[in-house]
Parts: sequence; structure tokens; C-alpha cells
Amino acid sequence: MQEAGTDKLTEMLSTGETDFILTSVQPKGVDWIPLAKDRLMAVMHKEHRFAPEARIPLQILAKEPFIMPAPGFDTDIERLFQRSGIKANVIFTSMDDYAIVSMVQHGIGVSVVPEMILRDKSEGLAVRELAPCQYPVLT
Repeated sequence: MQEAGTDKLTEMLSTGETDFILTSVQPKGVDWIPLAKDRLMAVMHKEHRFAPEARIPLQILAKEPFIMPAPGFDTDIERLFQRSGIKANVIFTSMDDYAIVSMVQHGIGVSVVPEMILRDKSEGLAVRELAPCQYPVLT
């Protein structure tokens, strides 16, 4: 088993270096099996000014100091920003979702992360739905 960015995993699959990958990106010419929907969630420190809101529009969240997954490591979030034409106020990038969550817990910035990684990791966070909700499919 190996952890890598989506581009590297896709390359490994195409060269036969691995037999399967888990990703939400679906390159052409490959058979995919949907496994789960994993909602993207806005995360911020529990005392952030947006914490009382039930849903947070991406265009508002993006103006805050934003901690972004490193390019190629969470392509769902990259694609979300590209599709919406919104540019985030990125102050830091990380290859590790848990590092992003920890930085948010310490009030360094806000982010968008898959709901699946927040299980048992939401202490000190305000976790809110994006408006509109986003549900990438893990394949």
C-alpha cells in the first residue's frame, strides 16, 4: 500500500505498478467502482466568526486565511475552486489532511476537507456544510 498524490497514483495504475487505487478522480480508460460519497465540509476554529453559521458559501470562506491541500493531493478541493472560479486566500498548503485539521484547530486559518477525515478529529473545530453542498464520490 502506498500514499501518493492523485497524479502519481494514476501513473502507478497505468504502468501496472499497482492493481488498484482509491481516489475520486476517474481517468479515462479505467474501470471504476463507486465506494462512497464523501461530503466536503468547511472547517474553522470553534470561535471563528463564521462558527455560528449553519452553512458557509465557498466565496466567503475563501476570503479568510485558507489552508489548502497541496496541489495533486486533494483534487476534489482543487476542482471545487476551479469550477467555481473562486481564488482562495491561501496562506499555507499541506500534503496531509490531518496537518490541515490541526492548523485549523489552532486558529491558523480555515479550510475545506472531506467529512470522512473528521471522524474523531473535530475537537476544537466548527464543522459546517458548504453552500451549496459538495459530494465527491470516492471510487
